Amino acid sequence: MMFKDAGREAIRGKRKFPPDHPVFSANPCHIYKDTVESIRTCVNYIRGNFTNHKLPLITYPFVVPYNGWPFHKKLHPSR
Repeated sequence: MMFKDAGREAIRGKRKFPPDHPVFSANPCHIYKDTVESIRTCVNYIRGNFTNHKLPLITYPFVVPYNGWPFHKKLHPSR
């Protein structure tokens, strides 16, 4: 909780949001992705947020498309 509070105050310190903006969800949840399909769905959801908010998709040269890890060996047993 202290990490979350410190992060919230650091973000508020940048003054990019109103002082009463919650910054983080009041009720965060942790959902573990345990299938290739669930991971791809999550990646697509995140990528879609850029479009939904009319933002350019941010890419980095060190980020590669999801390859099915850690399930890639199950998908391609010859590797």
